[in-house]
Amino acid sequence: MRSRQISCVVVLWASALLLAGALSYGQSGPVGLQIAPQNSFVSVSATLPFTATRAVQHWLTSDATIAAVDSAGLVTGVQPGVVTITAISGIFRNSTTLTVVALPKATNLFLGVSTMPPGNLRLC
Repeated sequence: MRSRQISCVVVLWASALLLAGALSYGQSGPVGLQIAPQNSFVSVSATLPFTATRAVQHWLTSDATIAAVDSAGLVTGVQPGVVTITAISGIFRNSTTLTVVALPKATNLFLGVSTMPPGNLRLC
């Protein structure tokens, strides 16, 4: 009877060590959860899909006023800034940085009248 109790304690202790190792290393290590893209950029109003190596239960953003993320991992830039996008899958989680940028408007770049009269174009 005593050897059975010792065996049970050893098995429980070994299981706890394996779980602790998975929690500490595996959260963002190669056996845990990997997400892509890493450290990326998106412009305001544009979307960027995030993917993971495991089924993700929760996609989170550190600031929804900068970037919004839906349950499928599709991120939409809201306003310029930097946020952390986090994926949670069971006991695993991993995060990456996303920078939202405002692209310059390309309207009215060439307002004005041409300075070269018609017919004066010469090719060399």
